[in-house]
Amino acid sequence: MILSAFCLFVLYRETTGTLKVHAYVTTPMTCEEARKYCQTYHTDLSTVANEEDVQMEKKTWEEALEYCLSRNTDLAYVDTKVLLNMSNAQTERVWTGLRFLAGMWFWVGKENDETNIVLPSCPPEPYRCGAYNVKTGNWESRDCEEKLNFLCFEEKEEK
Repeated sequence: MILSAFCLFVLYRETTGTLKVHAYVTTPMTCEEARKYCQTYHTDLSTVANEEDVQMEKKTWEEALEYCLSRNTDLAYVDTKVLLNMSNAQTERVWTGLRFLAGMWFWVGKENDETNIVLPSCPPEPYRCGAYNVKTGNWESRDCEEKLNFLCFEEKEEK
């Protein structure tokens, strides 16, 4: 099957002087696929600031990670203080960089891995990837092989 991709880049300044570039990915991927994708092509899955941050591709978590990584980015970590507005997602849930490994939930690509998002303390396999439910506004542990839209981020030094 041929999958189409649509990338939209949004630039904004942070207090650190870096630019953060967000890219939409429209190919369905699992959580891991989305994370790898973002790490390959971006920095990681993205932090979420507004509705323009959602990758419209559907990928598994691993595929999304690969996608982001292949673009020198990573899957997103989400600051819980930020109001999430992802109403333009094509899937009900969106992969982020939230993953359950070694007995704890953590954000990939973030130095402080602790999160205060409430998810099962020991989710069964394969429900060890974190997604945000756009319709309910809730965090969910999901099967990492599901194909969902996802978020990548890339940090660049401002020139």
